[in-house]
Amino acid sequence: MGALLRKCKVLAVRLGSAEFKDWVESELNGYVDKDNILAYRVMNVNCHGDFSGALGGGMKNAPIPPLSIPENFREPLFTCHLPQPVSSLEDLITNSDDGTVQVPWVADVTALLRYELSSSMESYPC
Repeated sequence: MGALLRKCKVLAVRLGSAEFKDWVESELNGYVDKDNILAYRVMNVNCHGDFSGALGGGMKNAPIPPLSIPENFREPLFTCHLPQPVSSLEDLITNSDDGTVQVPWVADVTALLRYELSSSMESYPC
């Protein structure tokens, strides 16, 4: 993909298209400003967690419903912005076990939400 984008950069210069050149450079080098990330680089993601219960019960890799999360946390936890260069995204996918990328939540978020998640997951069917 990088080779194709470098050819596009040459084409952008030859065409004299600053907008095309800026897009190619952002794809090659990453997006600096979150507000400039294009829609195809923003996606909804699924969140899963391991939950322990009474008497050794629990769930592994259970989906976390967005409605169990306070509204002010939903967007950052369930929406992923991909500002990285294309080469970094290719490496993430290539080095994953099954073509999916996983990112753990920041420990502070887990600590803040653990009681809300525990109470909402208690009634989750097993």
